Amino acid sequence: MRTTVVSIIVISLLVALAFSPMICVESQGQAPAKIVKISDTGMDVNEDYLYEFLAINFTLNVTNAGKYIVSGTLQYGLIKVTQNSTTKDLGTGVQTILLMFPSVPIFKSGMDGQFNVSYYLRYNGISFNNSDGNYLTSAYNHKEFNDPSNFPVTPPGFDPKVYREPALGRFVLKNDVMTVWFYYGTKRLVWFYTKDNRSMTKYYCEFIALDGYADRTGRFEPINAQYHGQFGEGTLTAATSSNGTSKIYGKFVTASITISEVPIWDSQRIKILQLANVTMTVMLTAVDRTINYQANQYYTIHGGTQVSVNFGIDLQSSLAMNGLAIEQDLWSESNKSYYHDFKLENYNYTQITRGSKDSNTYPYIPGSTEPQIIDFLAKNTQEHKVEGYYYWVNRARVDGVSSYDIAYYKYIPNEKHLRLYLTVTTGGTSITSVQTDPLGIGIYEDGCPCVQHYVKPKPPEQPNFLITILGWVTAIILVILPLYMDFRRSQKRLHELEEEFGEDL
Repeated sequence: MRTTVVSIIVISLLVALAFSPMICVESQGQAPAKIVKISDTGMDVNEDYLYEFLAINFTLNVTNAGKYIVSGTLQYGLIKVTQNSTTKDLGTGVQTILLMFPSVPIFKSGMDGQFNVSYYLRYNGISFNNSDGNYLTSAYNHKEFNDPSNFPVTPPGFDPKVYREPALGRFVLKNDVMTVWFYYGTKRLVWFYTKDNRSMTKYYCEFIALDGYADRTGRFEPINAQYHGQFGEGTLTAATSSNGTSKIYGKFVTASITISEVPIWDSQRIKILQLANVTMTVMLTAVDRTINYQANQYYTIHGGTQVSVNFGIDLQSSLAMNGLAIEQDLWSESNKSYYHDFKLENYNYTQITRGSKDSNTYPYIPGSTEPQIIDFLAKNTQEHKVEGYYYWVNRARVDGVSSYDIAYYKYIPNEKHLRLYLTVTTGGTSITSVQTDPLGIGIYEDGCPCVQHYVKPKPPEQPNFLITILGWVTAIILVILPLYMDFRRSQKRLHELEEEFGEDL
């Protein structure tokens, strides 16, 4: 009997072992690694502003060095999008391993929003505690991911064209929405809204000079500028135009000028310290593209069309400075019966009125990630609409290294101009070359043409006095009537009881 019982116990254990799941490594001791954090990011490998991969970054605290494999499936709801795996030899300590999902299946899925990653992690082919799980990514737009067919469609009417007018010394870049005059003699841009030819509001941007500084204790400030180079003192040596198609901009046209031997003076304008070559490229584009879907939508073109301005600055040899600013003026003129104010998106959302007397210098929002925007507000219209805008976001490179920036602005009361100092700064002690992609200028299609004359809004209508009295009377009746009906019913019932029981009641 005892032998039979022992045999049954042994057989039961063997069966349990045969059908039980794989025993985790942790049951035999400490887990070889622990997942500390999981994060995700889009990876732009070739710097075309589109993601080649959606990367899931696993941060591990590794106890046992060895070969680790992470595998996963990318899903949108119940729809499988793609899958992949990564193998990597990890040492002990805090280590990372990336699970890379290619861009093409994500683009072809057509899905926007958050994706789910079903993953499992193996150490030398063996699972361990908490090595399997699910992770929800940040929100993405499928158009952010690269694909051979991922070209934005240029809407009808927004197909840009470019031609040159030598007699006026300018390029003309235009589509059915906006016209841009790029004067290469005065280095001035004029852009205005042209839909239905009903708007004659013109917005001006004139590039004045380069300013630099060599103060090692802080960032660029106009008051500390030690070096000054005025564009007008240089020589125009090239003026060209072209057109093309890109995965980020769709169809575009460009006009480019090169100003050679721009003298960079010292602060007293006594001695020329350096000669610079400056190339300025203006691009008109139409696009329906959203980059950085979760955060700021830097590349969403308002109104369907936008101008961008790029600078290439070659000092030819190093100049002892670590901050360089592009000085420029912005203003608007109009044949309409109203003018424009500036609205700046800084910490205080400051608005500068045309009649302002404040000529102090103020900083924009510092940093290289958030766009800094100026809106042109049509004054004395019914809704005080925004007609045009200007933005700056720093993607500049100083001697091939990404810069950090802080921009400054001041108002010029006598000229009704807004002066901007858009800066790039390096942590080094000298600058030889700067390549920027800083400026965007555009028109809000739905903001023009605005109401040309101010229409005073009607005050809220006051209720009629008679209607108010009737309302109170109705309310009183609705309260008293139920009480009165209850009283009459109780009196009737009392009368019936008196007739039935007489005086005994």
